Amino acid sequence: PHPRQHRDLPRRDPEYQPKQYYYTDAISDHAIKFVTEQQRDHGKDPFFMSVAYIAAHWPMHALPEDIAKYEGVYDRGYAPIRQERFAHMKELGLVDPPWKLSPVSGDWDKVPNKEWEDRCREIYAAMVDRMDQFIGRLVDALKGSGQLDNTLILFLQNNGGCAEATGRSPDKERPEQPTLPPIAADALRQDVIPKQTREGRPVLSGRLVMPGPPDPFIAYGQAWAIVSNRIQAPGARRRDLDAAHRALAGGPLAPRGARTTGRPPDRPEGHRGRSRGREGGRPGRRQSASRARRQAARPSDADLLGARGQQGDPRRQVEARVQAQRRVGAL
Repeated sequence: PHPRQHRDLPRRDPEYQPKQYYYTDAISDHAIKFVTEQQRDHGKDPFFMSVAYIAAHWPMHALPEDIAKYEGVYDRGYAPIRQERFAHMKELGLVDPPWKLSPVSGDWDKVPNKEWEDRCREIYAAMVDRMDQFIGRLVDALKGSGQLDNTLILFLQNNGGCAEATGRSPDKERPEQPTLPPIAADALRQDVIPKQTREGRPVLSGRLVMPGPPDPFIAYGQAWAIVSNRIQAPGARRRDLDAAHRALAGGPLAPRGARTTGRPPDRPEGHRGRSRGREGGRPGRRQSASRARRQAARPSDADLLGARGQQGDPRRQVEARVQAQRRVGAL
């Protein structure tokens, strides 16, 4: 269960009262319900839906059955996992040979509480796993209603590989019993970092408690964030991973598209576009030299995919990218 209950309107739905409330499940169940009802009542009308999961943002909360899948997976520490994943991405053609790993952060040999650090990464993986399970159910619902081939799905992960140290200190011990009055199930929470759970347990931080249950409020930290954000393009500056506001602009976007004609729509006659380069766009505006260098340093889709024979077909490019991302794995 996620303590940010000021956002969890599904919990206040009298028709939705599961035995175990977990926010990722609640969002998914309501999204599937929406798709089913939309097809039933308004099947001929288009629809737009934003499925805004909190996962895999801190705090690290996951269900025991999902955590169990990843026990021991990350025991080797930061560097070996980064190297293996990076080599695998090169094999798949997702990364060009000139691209390099960003500098490592953290020395696994000097980590005092490896079991706690392991658990932070296991919880993060379990949160992504749970989200992936329910995205699959949502896709199945679209397929079952005959809407999948006519639906454009965009997956955007914001603030996942985040280096913020929220909740990693100070150390607090867990009391044996709740010490605070419980909060009503229909009460809206206004605190960003809550002081207690709804059951009356104080919210905890630090390395004396393992993340996963509802009461710790812990992020997985900078070293694991560098494992998640590992590529450095030629000529690019290293991103400041502490600047969480940059995560949306620099995060991955994975489309799963409806069928296209393979060509962009025609522009109206006389349309000059909105680019700020010397050709078209507003007069008198030029690209800065630094922006031009950044654009020149970006590899093409064909280079990233190793699929130069697919350059003329945008739909095939998208499908090849998605398949490659699935082979790499989000975890």
